[in-house]
Amino acid sequence: MLIRNARVVTPDAVLPIAAVRVAGGVIETIDPQRAPVPPAAAGEFDAHGGTLLPGFVDLHNHGALGYDTMDRDAGSWRVMCKFLARHGVTGFLPTSTAASSRETMLYIDLARAIMAEAPDGARILGVHLEGPYLNSEFAGMQPRGQCRAPDPSEYIPWLQTSIVRRMTAALELPGSRRLAADCAAAGVCVSLGHTACTAEDVPRYAQWGAKHVTHLYNAMSRAEKQGPVRVCGCLEGALTTDALAAEIIGDGNHVPEHLFRIAFRCKGPDRLAVASDATPFTGAAEEGVPIRYGGAENPQEMVVRGGRAISLDGSSLVGSVATLGDMFQRILAWLDGDLPAAAKLFSTNPARLIGLGARKGKIQPGFDADLVLLDADLRVCATWVGGEEVGSCEL
Repeated sequence: MLIRNARVVTPDAVLPIAAVRVAGGVIETIDPQRAPVPPAAAGEFDAHGGTLLPGFVDLHNHGALGYDTMDRDAGSWRVMCKFLARHGVTGFLPTSTAASSRETMLYIDLARAIMAEAPDGARILGVHLEGPYLNSEFAGMQPRGQCRAPDPSEYIPWLQTSIVRRMTAALELPGSRRLAADCAAAGVCVSLGHTACTAEDVPRYAQWGAKHVTHLYNAMSRAEKQGPVRVCGCLEGALTTDALAAEIIGDGNHVPEHLFRIAFRCKGPDRLAVASDATPFTGAAEEGVPIRYGGAENPQEMVVRGGRAISLDGSSLVGSVATLGDMFQRILAWLDGDLPAAAKLFSTNPARLIGLGARKGKIQPGFDADLVLLDADLRVCATWVGGEEVGSCEL
């Protein structure tokens, strides 16, 4: 298969006109072309000058099209895979909320079963456990009654499945040092989140093995006055600890432009990722109509108002209603049009954080042919997973 006549974003450059040859699901060559490009031959895909990027990798996704991943319904997960591929996502981590030990293991088992199927659409790359080891004071919309301290007898079986790629935890909780070490030994990305820790704690957690920070600016401690002085929290510690990467929810609601630019200046293009934190409203938002989420064990409700998923009382955001494909144009503008940096934030960095950076997240020979093509308006118009086209539209 040959994708030709594309503006190709490689790790080192943006090639104005190039062709990408794919064989056996892997990128074989990337060859510059000269204009005018002759018409496509049989077995070739004419990109008509569109922008070809590595497929988007979503590290944090709770649902779409009215489906919540905590419902643990295999059919709805398969539908989500197809939906996400149409929005440029080639791989993602279904993300849990804090739940019982049994419910969490069932969640992992469902992911393992669907991964074995290789469903049509975006690939499930593992799971992200957002909890249950969270600080209830910063639970946000997580079920507080399920937030608890780490228990090795509970989490070791989860890690032994090799399905858990990422775990968000508040490492100030008792037993967290062993949790961080056990996750690191299992190749699981430990991500600080829903935490009340101080800035001074953060470098120590990085030494324990933490690599990442979940939805920077949201559901974490930050600088507050204690008497006459200001004490810094997880936010400030994360921004100033070089060993940690961080994710931004790119919907423009959770993090406004100026805060994004601060994060980018602190973390740079190699230590920042964009995540959707998508909710069941994504692709199915209906203003003012509540929807249930959290699964049968911890049912809660949220509603969309003004294009934002919020709690029923209007006090909190509850994830986003956007895909990574919806977010790309905004984030690229905030990056001042830097396409290679955008490719890192949407693809390269997320793949690396979950241990897949040697084969995913770059347009480079030898890497998986997980690709997304954007039109002149930066809208997703074609997606390939392992070289197989899983969604397209007219250019």
